[in-house]
Amino acid sequence: MTDAMLYYEKKEDIWDPLVSSDSDISVFKSYKDLFVFAVCVGYVNNDRKSLSENRKQGEIRWEYLTRENKMVIDSVALSESSDPKLLIDSNQDYLDKKVTIAEEYANGGIDILKNELLEKPGSPLENLISYMNKVSKLEEKEGYLKEIEDEF
Repeated sequence: MTDAMLYYEKKEDIWDPLVSSDSDISVFKSYKDLFVFAVCVGYVNNDRKSLSENRKQGEIRWEYLTRENKMVIDSVALSESSDPKLLIDSNQDYLDKKVTIAEEYANGGIDILKNELLEKPGSPLENLISYMNKVSKLEEKEGYLKEIEDEF
């Protein structure tokens, strides 16, 4: 097993309020959950941003991800690269490529989540539900999930 790390830019005005147990507005149980959700949001919105030099401000160990978390990241990486070898965690080069894809989509997705959950009127939870409804309607209209399904 590898000691791979997933890094994210720790933007306190986004990450902490959405996860912190001290916050009335927190929506996610852990940074890991927010990270994986941000990967999905970045992917759906085709918003992939390289991390800045300060990228190691926040980190999540690959081994802490659940099987389901890894499946989400595997699906995004495979869809992005079309290289099934990225599914091999035991190969460090492939794992590094997969991790980079996830980090970059999370970095793009977290800015969208800031706008959608924290900068709009209403509670972040209500805004999350509204955002999910909007994405669901867009999916019905444009068929993103069908495209991913067809790739497999």
